[in-house]
Amino acid sequence: MSATTVKRRVRTDIQALRAIAVVLVILDHLVLIQRLPGSPQGGFIGVDVFFVISGFLITQHLVSEVSATGRVSFKEFYIRRARRILPMALLVIAVTALASFAVFWPWQASNFALDGLWSALFVSNIAFALRGVDYFSADQTSIFQHYWSLSVEEQFYLVWPVLIAIVAGATFAKGRVRIALISAASLVALASFLWSCFDTSQSPAAAYFSTFARGFEFALGGLLAMVAPRLAALPSALRPILSAAGLIIIGVSVYVIDPAVGFPGPMALLPTAGALLFIAAGTATDRAVEIWPLRTRPVTYIGNISYSLYLWHWPIIMVLSALVPRDVIVIPAALFLTFALAAISYRFVEQPILRSSWLRGTSPKLGRPTIVRNVAVMSIGVVTAAALVAGGDTAVRALTSGHASTSETAVHLTLQEPQPAEAQALVGQLQADIQEGETRQSWAGLTPAVSDIGTYAGALASECWTNAEDEPRSCLRGDPNAAHTIVVFGDSIAMNAAFAVDAFVEQHPDWNLRVFAKLGCAAQDVPAVAPNGAPYDSCVEFRSWALDQINSIKPDAVWLTSALPRELPGIEPSRVVSAWQAGLESTLDQIADPGKVFVVMPPPAGEDLAFCSRPYNTPQDCGSTITGRWISVRDTSSDVSSQLGAVFVDTALWYCDEDGRCPAVIGDYIVRRDERHLTYDFGSSLAPLVSAWVTSRKAG
Repeated sequence: MSATTVKRRVRTDIQALRAIAVVLVILDHLVLIQRLPGSPQGGFIGVDVFFVISGFLITQHLVSEVSATGRVSFKEFYIRRARRILPMALLVIAVTALASFAVFWPWQASNFALDGLWSALFVSNIAFALRGVDYFSADQTSIFQHYWSLSVEEQFYLVWPVLIAIVAGATFAKGRVRIALISAASLVALASFLWSCFDTSQSPAAAYFSTFARGFEFALGGLLAMVAPRLAALPSALRPILSAAGLIIIGVSVYVIDPAVGFPGPMALLPTAGALLFIAAGTATDRAVEIWPLRTRPVTYIGNISYSLYLWHWPIIMVLSALVPRDVIVIPAALFLTFALAAISYRFVEQPILRSSWLRGTSPKLGRPTIVRNVAVMSIGVVTAAALVAGGDTAVRALTSGHASTSETAVHLTLQEPQPAEAQALVGQLQADIQEGETRQSWAGLTPAVSDIGTYAGALASECWTNAEDEPRSCLRGDPNAAHTIVVFGDSIAMNAAFAVDAFVEQHPDWNLRVFAKLGCAAQDVPAVAPNGAPYDSCVEFRSWALDQINSIKPDAVWLTSALPRELPGIEPSRVVSAWQAGLESTLDQIADPGKVFVVMPPPAGEDLAFCSRPYNTPQDCGSTITGRWISVRDTSSDVSSQLGAVFVDTALWYCDEDGRCPAVIGDYIVRRDERHLTYDFGSSLAPLVSAWVTSRKAG
């Protein structure tokens, strides 16, 4: 059925639902939803609402076509999809890729450009899943990360029309098309939902991006379209109730869904059910069910431009967050620019192309003057937005230059333990380097270069590192026949500590090194969750195996260190520090000679330079402050070490000044390669401190 012969009624209720969905997503990404009373975490479910809407509308069209003709015109279907999806998707990819080269470091922009390519091919969800991206983690966030949902949608629609065509072709002659379609859609929805539950329980990070785990949301929307004629029997008085119930369920979803428990899985049924009820209330009736203020023109307009809003919002947030150092500027600026560019895009790109003859020969062609005008207006909009961002950034930096961050209250740090004399002298030298780093005005001349901060210790890591899925293993560095052995034990922070210990061993041939370090697996005997969110049984096995190996080796020193957890599975946030303390006690109890153990505090968390450092800012913009939680863990770890006879190594002044300020640069070294992990060069430079502690205690 040609779009030129039928004018479909625009359902303002669905436009309102689109508006709700996109606003939820935008506010969630601006971390505004999370600031509401009760700290709801589920604003991201707006995408699930979109999936249901999409499944309903697309299937409604397909069912109408097969009911009338018994077939699906794949050419017309994919032409419609291309006209609707491609122009804006490709425009935002192009503008964003260009902007990223102006705003981010070249190596970052190149990585983003690759993500843009996967997004243009509608396979970004697969790329993110294969890369191990956790949607809810701030680490490794891509400027194109929101394109995952478009990829899922287009992958689903590679299969869905084919399924409908096959079922319709087999049953059209018998007049049982709709019944057969309902049965097929029900099976797809059930299979996808069961897989979603299983996949989310096993690999929640990957399941979030999975088309198979999301398919039931589209299928249920499609199922609603298939049963639409039967909804004509709904009493008019019931429709507003269903509509209100749908909105309430969506609102409840925002509050009760916690990404920490895994998503989509069974919890995805909540927003899906809410969207289905709301759409059902206005289906098969001449009069749309409308609830004020959802029927107002502004809400309908937001629904109209929701696609452009969704595409623009995340790149704008990423770019502004990189340019402007204050949330108070980022939030209103991001909202304004997102809505401005979306409105311009809708007016001068989306609508003209949908009305044009592009991929269709039945509509009047846009004349060259019209095309030139639209391109010019869109370009002016983008350039104006860039000018506003640049001007705002310059103004904010002028106003805030010279002012230190006040996100954490400065504290006066004193060392917990008496330091060996040599260590005290080395810390004094570090403090001078820290003071120098706090006034550093340029990223030039640093080691490593900013472009190389992600570089890891190749040979050391490849020999000694145990990934989440690997069998337990360790490595031996140095002379196997050396008189003394030092063991490094813990998680990725221990692998970081091995940089300094390995350098120490190179400088002291009478020592060798054994490393027991597994991804996300603390040496402390505490509950753990695998990097993909699944139960981490292999961590328990690795820790037990490593302790057995350590007791068998009988080393002269054990350098024990692990990342401080933000949370622990099954542990209330208020009890994390005490659980960590108990975990340290348990581990030390399992080591035959705890007097040989050096309990080493990990580096305090800092800014991730992959996101903080920019070609036009300075190291001063990326400093951080030590947290109260770090100090609490330090104090409790010191107490436990003292009680059980272990040696406690307070590292606070290795990374921060006495007022708790921790610069991004110390001397000529960049300190961290991300929020928690040291660069190889700076880590290796700490070898003299390892020597001072180990040799002064006569661990051998």
